[in-house]
Amino acid sequence: NIYRILLEIDDTNDEAYFNLGRVFWKGKQLDSAGYYIKKSIEVQQVSFDMEYMALGRLAGEQKKLQKALEYYKLAYMEDPSSYANYFQICRFVDLTYTDSKKKLTYYENFIEKFGKDKSHFSEYAMNRISELKAEIHFSTD
Repeated sequence: NIYRILLEIDDTNDEAYFNLGRVFWKGKQLDSAGYYIKKSIEVQQVSFDMEYMALGRLAGEQKKLQKALEYYKLAYMEDPSSYANYFQICRFVDLTYTDSKKKLTYYENFIEKFGKDKSHFSEYAMNRISELKAEIHFSTD
């Protein structure tokens, strides 16, 4: 059957598992139907990074900075490869925290995680690193 062939090609195809379950269901093989429908659920990868990012942006526009930071952290947890979400975390940490050393740590982590080649994000982070290091240096004198 076509669904088995699809699963040989891609064993993460949730629709193929689900439809294979339906085939077994129609054939009154209820245990097999249940197995494949459950397998469809297992292989699905649901991510809410776009939604959390949108909520973070909305909270930022509403000047709810701490809430924006929370949403961007959730977005980043959903997609740790997103330099844009991590950059927003840095930005909102910068706006909400008073400890320059903590702010510095976030920006340094950005550069460590994503490098210096993320155009204006990296350029901004590098500038803030320099500024924060100067702030920290002059505050200890």
